[in-house]
Amino acid sequence: MAQKIAVLLRRPIVRQFIKFGIVGMLNTGIDIALLSAFHYLLHIPEILANTLSFSIAVTNSYLMNRRWTFSSDNKNWRAETVKFFIVNIIGLVLSDALLWMFVHRFGLQLLLAKAAAVVIVLFWNFAGIRFWAFRRPPQGLPG
Repeated sequence: MAQKIAVLLRRPIVRQFIKFGIVGMLNTGIDIALLSAFHYLLHIPEILANTLSFSIAVTNSYLMNRRWTFSSDNKNWRAETVKFFIVNIIGLVLSDALLWMFVHRFGLQLLLAKAAAVVIVLFWNFAGIRFWAFRRPPQGLPG
């Protein structure tokens, strides 16, 4: 079993997913702390509070993922940044829709609904960021 895990951990995509998860956990903490402060302390409506907290956390996520997770040295960083934010804007729409559905249709408490939405949106974000935003061009081709 340990040998299978070691083999699995040698795969770059697995290491990237683990790093992405670590960055994601940190930024989810930021997101949830800000969501709580905006909604419960400042009384901002849940969808606006979620949009604000998500936007701040995703900006931090971009910086961390660009440097550490995907080690991007792409000279065309503007296009990369736009792609990253497009993926995350779609992720935000998914997150807001799921949050609304979980709270208003299923009666979940806000932070439980947020946790469920985060888990679901994680897979969309990783795929979009890994295979589009931070995609490395084939060797010998320009970025």
